[in-house]
This record gives sequence, C-alpha cells and structure tokens, in this order.
Amino acid sequence: MWTTKDKGSSPNYGFLTIGCDPEFLFINERGSCISACDLFQEAHTENGAFGWDGHAGKQAEIRPRPSQYPARVTARIQRLLTRSPQSKISWDYRWYCGNGLANYPTGGHIHIGFYGLVQENVHCASPIVDYTPELEGVLCEVLLPFAVALSSPASLEARLATGYGRAGDVRLDHPWGMEWRTLPSWLYDPWVAYFFLAGAKLIALEFAKRDYQLEEFRSPIPLGLLYRPTSIAKLKSVVTRRLDECAELVRDLGGWDETKQHNKALSHVLQLIHEGTVWDGVDFRSNWLTENIPWVAKELPAVLVVARPSLRDVLSKETTMLSYERETL
Repeated sequence: MWTTKDKGSSPNYGFLTIGCDPEFLFINERGSCISACDLFQEAHTENGAFGWDGHAGKQAEIRPRPSQYPARVTARIQRLLTRSPQSKISWDYRWYCGNGLANYPTGGHIHIGFYGLVQENVHCASPIVDYTPELEGVLCEVLLPFAVALSSPASLEARLATGYGRAGDVRLDHPWGMEWRTLPSWLYDPWVAYFFLAGAKLIALEFAKRDYQLEEFRSPIPLGLLYRPTSIAKLKSVVTRRLDECAELVRDLGGWDETKQHNKALSHVLQLIHEGTVWDGVDFRSNWLTENIPWVAKELPAVLVVARPSLRDVLSKETTMLSYERETL
C-alpha cells in the first residue's frame, strides 16, 4: 500500500503543487456503462473526493487532495480507489480508464498549482501564469507520446473525435493554477499514475527554473499526426520505434535522477509499452490492490506560505517558511 513513510531520499519539489481529478467508467457484465451519478445518488458525492463528472454524470472521477509530492497524491488515489465507501458500492462492475468508451471519453486531468499551499486564502504570486500555453506545449511534447503508446489507436481516435483531450486543452480559471486536460485517464496502476504526476511536476519546475524556455524539450514524435484522421495507428508505430528518445527527454528533466522511484516508474511504463499493454478496455481495479509496491514516499511536512515570495525566490530557497503542518492521507 502506498503510504507516506520512507527511509530514502526525496527531491526538493519546491512550492509548486500537483493535483488531479482522473476519470473512469463502471462497466457491467453486458458491456454497458453504468452512470456514476445514479450509482452514487444517495452518497451525495458529486463534489466530494470520489464522485462523478459534473456534466454527463456517466464518468466517475476521484479528487485526491493536492500536495507538493506526487507520491503522496498517488497514495491518496490508492486509498480512494480501495477504501472509500464509493469504491465498495461499485465493486461489482469493471472499471475502465484510458480513453474510455466512444460516447463516454475519460481524461487524466492534472492540476499544477502555481501558488504553493494556501493558508487563509493568501497566495504566492507567480509569473509562470503568463506562460501556461508554453508550459502546456512542453507537457504534451514530453508526456503525450507515452499516453499514445499505451492507448488503443481506435479508442484514442474515438476520444479525439469528441473534441476531448486535444493539445491546448487547458483551463486557467482556477484560483490555484492550471488544469491540463489533454491526457487520457492514467489510472491503469500506481506506477503509471505516479509517472505522469511526477513528470508533470518536474516539467513545471524545470520550465520555471529556465526562465520559461524549454526549447530543447521537443518530442522526436510528429505529434501533429494525432489530429489527422486515420493516422493514430501510424503515430503509435512511430512512438514505439523511437521510445528510447522519448524516454531520454524524461531523464533530462532536472530532479528526475534524484530518486530511484522516478526511474522505476519510467522503467515500468517502458516495459508495459514493450509488452504491448494498452490501458483501454481493461479492468484496472486489481492493479491498485497490491500490498507489495516496492517503495513509499518520504513523509515531509507540508509548507504553508503566508508571505508573497516570487516563484524564483521559492525555487532558490530564499522563502521564509512561517509554519508547518504534517499532512495525513
């Protein structure tokens, strides 16, 4: 079980936070999608940590509390998927992630908090807000090829046909930062989830440290093929052939090699791709039940900032940390 105790080292994630609200579907024995809204209507969880998408109501989604540490978010996801009352209510159905079904697409939305953790609604201002389109572009360049490689071409094409999950799908109207909505749902297993969460966090940090310029982080994959009819299978073939180059982009991220967990996550994702694993049409529930995940996240205090330092001050450790609070899952 993913917990928040570890004897190993942990990278300095700074004050940028990572959060998410990944979606998934409940499928009955006839292959039909069961409405999460109907399933949970007596649980009143539309806006809770485990609920349903506010528009269609078919897609379930989980909303773990954000953290500076992607491993902590992954641990919270595991708790919601395996211990919450809602997970027990829905256990008779198969759970699908990835691209979902043709009429019910699913997404792996990742939230990047630019303001650090909040106390009494006081935020840390950050100039990175002005560069979110460029940041979204780098996120796609580095992480999207792995999502393509783990997708069934037909399922990915059906999802894109709905207009959901295209490059540039970002929401900026949140008070805490940006919501990146391009990825399919990456809930396949804890290591896959951690790979995308940690990758997004380190990309954002690297982006800020380099004055919002990451021109060298350009994918070797022609991602434009993603938006041409009938070209998804060709794109996946290109990704598979040039997978080592895609992996090298990830390894070049600052902080990626600071812990063995990052490389284990990358190795796990690469192994899945080499084995031809896809995350579409697969019941992923049992992947989160393992008790033998070989690492856990170091428990560190969450920092609550009541000053208004710039992001550069935060990254250079010049910020005065005024109070600490130990988080629980």
